[in-house]
Amino acid sequence: MSFGSQSRRVRALKRLSEALRKLVRSPGDWLLLLRAQSAILRAGTRVRDEPRGTLVPSLNDTYRKDPAPPPASMHVAERIGLAVDRVARFGFGRPLCLVRSIAIQDLLARAGIRGALLRVGVRVTPSHGFEAHAWVELHGRVVGDDPEYVASFDPISDLEQIAETSWASTTAGA
Repeated sequence: MSFGSQSRRVRALKRLSEALRKLVRSPGDWLLLLRAQSAILRAGTRVRDEPRGTLVPSLNDTYRKDPAPPPASMHVAERIGLAVDRVARFGFGRPLCLVRSIAIQDLLARAGIRGALLRVGVRVTPSHGFEAHAWVELHGRVVGDDPEYVASFDPISDLEQIAETSWASTTAGA
């Protein structure tokens, strides 16, 4: 083995060690990251298997009915959002925003935090054209996403009505 290849391996191991330190700050973070990876896999399956137009409204119906969470649960929500973000960037696969958002909403519910809404927004930019994005809001606060990035999208306010209309039009022509 040459000195150059050994040096590259040492540098690669140092970068990996540094990335792991950023990824996991405490032993409890390992468990949360495993739960986040599992939630992302479950969310990916739901997105793939659910009929078009039914997923987001059904999720919001399930989670929307609860009162505002206590302040301590906002800290837990932020940790969950961070864990899903880390797993999305460094874990298995690279899930899109809808899968990440469903995973966050699922983990919040499993932690006993209700009231999280999955939102979808759209925008048109000269460089990228039409774009859509999904995110989670917990009583008006964005969880697991960059609030400034989310603010660049116009939220679609009534997904249930849109889903009913598009579903009715696709089944009427069948």
